[in-house]
Amino acid sequence: MAAASWPAGSGTPSKSFQPADPTVIQLLAQLDMPLVTTNYDDLIEKVTSLKHVTWRDGRNMARVVRGEDRRVLHVHGYWDEPDSVVLGIRSYEEVKNNEHTQAVMRALGITKSLLLIGCGDEGSADPNFGNFLTWLKAIESDSGVEHRHYRLVREQELFAPQGRLYPQVYGKDYGDLPGFLERLLPEAAAREGDDQQKKPALRVLARLPGNIAHYLNCLTGRTACLTLLGMGRSLQVELPIDEAYVPLRTTMARSLEERPTDRFQDGRAEYEESVDLGAVFRKAAELKLRGVVLLGEPGSGKTTGARQLAWRLASRQSLPEDVGLPSGTTPVFLRFRNLRRDTLADRHGLRAFLEAETRCEGAPDGWGEPGQDLWNGRGGGLLWILDGLDEVVDPEARKQVSGWVRKALEDRPRDRFLVTCRFQGYFREGVSLGPKFVEFHVRPLDDQQVERFVRDWFSAAYGKLLGPGPRAAARAQEDSDELLNILARPTYQTGHIRELCTNPLLLTILCIVFHEERKLPTGRAELYAHCVRVLLEYWRRDIYTGELGTGLKPYDAEAAQAVLARMAWWMHQEQDRTAAPWEELAAEVARVWRTWRRALVWGATDAAFWIACGTSRGFWRWRARAAADFCT
Repeated sequence: MAAASWPAGSGTPSKSFQPADPTVIQLLAQLDMPLVTTNYDDLIEKVTSLKHVTWRDGRNMARVVRGEDRRVLHVHGYWDEPDSVVLGIRSYEEVKNNEHTQAVMRALGITKSLLLIGCGDEGSADPNFGNFLTWLKAIESDSGVEHRHYRLVREQELFAPQGRLYPQVYGKDYGDLPGFLERLLPEAAAREGDDQQKKPALRVLARLPGNIAHYLNCLTGRTACLTLLGMGRSLQVELPIDEAYVPLRTTMARSLEERPTDRFQDGRAEYEESVDLGAVFRKAAELKLRGVVLLGEPGSGKTTGARQLAWRLASRQSLPEDVGLPSGTTPVFLRFRNLRRDTLADRHGLRAFLEAETRCEGAPDGWGEPGQDLWNGRGGGLLWILDGLDEVVDPEARKQVSGWVRKALEDRPRDRFLVTCRFQGYFREGVSLGPKFVEFHVRPLDDQQVERFVRDWFSAAYGKLLGPGPRAAARAQEDSDELLNILARPTYQTGHIRELCTNPLLLTILCIVFHEERKLPTGRAELYAHCVRVLLEYWRRDIYTGELGTGLKPYDAEAAQAVLARMAWWMHQEQDRTAAPWEELAAEVARVWRTWRRALVWGATDAAFWIACGTSRGFWRWRARAAADFCT
């Protein structure tokens, strides 16, 4: 793997500094290599929507070199971070004396071949860049590396090899550079191997209509961050989605018959295959299918995965081809929780929902309503990211919405579809999307993912509380180590307790409880009670916001917990019962509601916990039918 590098320029960039022609940067961004620059400006970031990282940010710098993150690495600093800018020998010495930076840069020089672009003789003579080359040569000499580095030059600029640095001619004129870079693209190389005479198509992003481009910018902003911390607390932390997101793994489950289930289970299908979430459309394409349904338990990360895919495509961090989609595919992200009654009644169905969800009220004139152009294909084929099918509360409405999706799949052959849903909300008569959708089940987090999640959580928490710096990093390291040691104990590795650790939402609650109390309750009942209280506070604020919900005012959390406890006792009267028909739940809750103030039973918190988590989803859905005044 190579790393592309640019030499330092002169002057101070400004926010209005724009590239005259973004083609070269776009092509470089499509190469499978880190992007490294000695420039201070943000031209690469503006074209690619990538974030920057400087030599002062050791953690993220190391992630870039390891290939775990994609950012533009500024080895001489970034214009908007004055302390990082290298302006002369003194500040260059500071970089050289930074041990972590030196280790990371040593890894970059030892493990990768550098491809130097835009670096002529004058650039090589620049004091900063010349020092960099001298320093790199010394590293290679000490390490005994044998790989080469290359500098792109025109025919008239050939030079004799300088140590491990060799010239690579790209053409006679500067205008030949895009064609040369185009031939470096993996897909282009494969096509040239098949037909030497056929010139590969230029993989530059197509120009979109202004209203669609504006929508994608808005979508990028809406999906760029996750609220990782808080759950209704006063402390709220938003992290960039590429930092907070733990890559999910799924199981592709295919059977000759439909088998309803209430949670992830290995072995529930005749054929199962582990697939990373980012590869589900490639797998679907192998089966010649265009629809994907992502199923999971409450809090398993379905929505986060959908948001991350929307962000990567809308921000152009990834091309559609990178995730198995046709070139030119445009993402639209629609949340069923926002579905309104008038939209549900609209004869245009999914089209009306698209127009409502993509409307941008604050957009410039003519750019605020891209839905019609999206529907008519002016942005290319669409990737419909449809989140939360189960959040269409009414069963008949959910059947209707599923019908919209099935019909759109048949009528729109250029489009692809990703639908997320909880297990309990999917396996209902008339709701399942059928054999034209590949079914993927979100897997629980493994030990490595749990560790990454916990460390990211505490890093975010203390970064917010104490600000960035060594003090926050030390506290985050201490707390994450302590919590991970607790979670590794046998008590937390068996039964339903284990599921607390492997579900992102529930793991967040454990982090909150530990952060607040400096320990985890030793008893299962007390631990579940903590989790139930946090969940109820979270849902109290959030669950009734959709127009198609019950229309109830937010419930009283203490009253809800009392009812849940009594329901848990009732559920436990039958061995291994974790779900019940709506009618039975309605009758039992109505009875409990009449008597709960006089006779509360606070045991059986195991079942109460799983009811609160949504395993018995019918409990919450019953409220629209039988308890209009429940907990108000």
